[in-house]
Amino acid sequence: MYKRKNCTVRVKQARRIARKEALKNDGQLVGDVQVTVRNFVPMGASATKTDRLPTTPSTNRVKKVDFVYDLIEYVEKRIEECKKGEHKWIKQSAAPTEVALTIDYILPQFEHRRESSVNAVLPTTPSFLAAASNYYQLFPEGTATLKLPKDMSPDPSPIYHPLEGQELMYLDWNLCSPGTKLPCPHCVPGLLKHEPYTNFSKHKGQVCRILKPDASSIYCVLKKYRCNSCERLVDANDAGLLANLPAHVRNIYPVPPRYCNGRTHLHKDLIDIVESLMLTYGNADFIAKHMVSQLGKKYENQVSTYLSKGPTSAYPKEKDWMQKRVPPSGETLRLA
Repeated sequence: MYKRKNCTVRVKQARRIARKEALKNDGQLVGDVQVTVRNFVPMGASATKTDRLPTTPSTNRVKKVDFVYDLIEYVEKRIEECKKGEHKWIKQSAAPTEVALTIDYILPQFEHRRESSVNAVLPTTPSFLAAASNYYQLFPEGTATLKLPKDMSPDPSPIYHPLEGQELMYLDWNLCSPGTKLPCPHCVPGLLKHEPYTNFSKHKGQVCRILKPDASSIYCVLKKYRCNSCERLVDANDAGLLANLPAHVRNIYPVPPRYCNGRTHLHKDLIDIVESLMLTYGNADFIAKHMVSQLGKKYENQVSTYLSKGPTSAYPKEKDWMQKRVPPSGETLRLA
């Protein structure tokens, strides 16, 4: 165990050194290749396959800087600070601690300001274009969902491993569907203009949860809008707003408008199952119990895959892992 811990420390030290060297050589020549290091690296299909460093002539291999490691460091640091009484907003968040902290890490990557307008035309200022570039690397145009990649490091993190494959949504209609005007759901002539905050920033840590058939959840950050006529505040996933959007735009949010009530929504795939069973009292409870069972299997699979990598740290206990992940009860499903 002692040798394994020493190995882990050496791996982390090597990563830090590689990162420092990459930043140090930014814009300079290594052999006959110029090194270019970006300040932001998108979370693409693979955690370690980035283009932050080029192929070097000597090794003919791509040096990689693991940006998932940056996220792990951020989350681990914040969790330690939480234990000291900091970041009290975490307890109020509907998302699991590591999910809420991941969102808190990602949002500043494309934070920007733009004029509030109903014409849905995006600005062309350098600062906005830089932020938009980061946004579209995370959320390609026409989508609003990011799926966190796998950690390919030799020593997995017990904090990040539960995040592998986790889906996060950032719903800003002006960004995911540029040019689409947003009709107010409360008054006919009104059009919506965006507010400079989201549900997550206005009430720190607040998210909307979309429950899927396998008991996993998509955690959503929602842009806020205000009508230019009646001045009412509207969420990006408001049922009335969704109903008035073109179908190809509306479908970016995977919940039918008539099921958009409250802060926990059912994914359209789960709705298909629910409707096909014609929710009687017994069927609702059956679905709820089935999702709890699916969640238990998900935990067992994560533990199995984590331990198979020969980790040096213990995995979270099932009781701790289950917190804020438990599916709604049968009664809640009947009311959805």
